[in-house]
Amino acid sequence: MRQRELEVHLITNGMLISPQIIGALKQLGVKVMVSIDGATKATYEAIRNGADFDQVVQSARTYAREGLLEAINTTLLKMNYREIPGLFDLAASVGVKRVTIIGLKPCHDFLQKLL
Repeated sequence: MRQRELEVHLITNGMLISPQIIGALKQLGVKVMVSIDGATKATYEAIRNGADFDQVVQSARTYAREGLLEAINTTLLKMNYREIPGLFDLAASVGVKRVTIIGLKPCHDFLQKLL
């Protein structure tokens, strides 16, 4: 990808990380964005059923330490909009200077309830 001057970004939930993954991403020159949909454990885990807030934050720190973390992404919802300032603090604490806020466009009645 570097030879073709392509910029590649990987958006991940941050749940799976390993030295092998880190090495491959570095070798390919891929930048990582970790999706964190809440600044608190309670909110994040309510939105991301089955995910582990502490593990995801640690993954973001690891990606940042390895020079791979480009941004933290969050999807703006009723459940988390009050935590946006806290997400900026969280981003700073893991070592990244960019937070991307994504609006959810409902395409199903179920999604409308989240807005």
